[in-house]
Amino acid sequence: MMPEENPLLVSSAAYLSIALRCTLLVALIEIAALYVFEDDVQLVFVLGWLAIFGCTAFRLLRLSAVAVLTSELDLIKLFACIPAVGLGSAVLYGTLMASYAAGASNFTWRVKAAFISNPFAALVVAALAAVVTFIVEQVREIAKPKQ
Repeated sequence: MMPEENPLLVSSAAYLSIALRCTLLVALIEIAALYVFEDDVQLVFVLGWLAIFGCTAFRLLRLSAVAVLTSELDLIKLFACIPAVGLGSAVLYGTLMASYAAGASNFTWRVKAAFISNPFAALVVAALAAVVTFIVEQVREIAKPKQ
């Protein structure tokens, strides 16, 4: 069966669910990395966020190989993604800036920062995935041959 014949309706909550599952895996790896690389806290955070992005993108690409992803995203939800990306980005930036503070050398603080910031990275990834799916769906609709 061709993917075009079997559209799969994916809600935006599914993107967040996939991203949060990736976040759990990355957080466990990040704990060990924060313990080993005490001086490179910012690098560990950024690599963790990139891993969340990569893991989520990989799982969504695997899902799109099974069927065409369609979204129930409308204009209101699309505009709601903008503050979600803004909020998540602000938290990620704040985490990086706070990691330069004197109290950030504590291992417990670093683990807490990772567990607090990683879900916000997942929020950013899920919102961006919803927007990209919406754009791809609109392009696919425009490019569809007229009958």
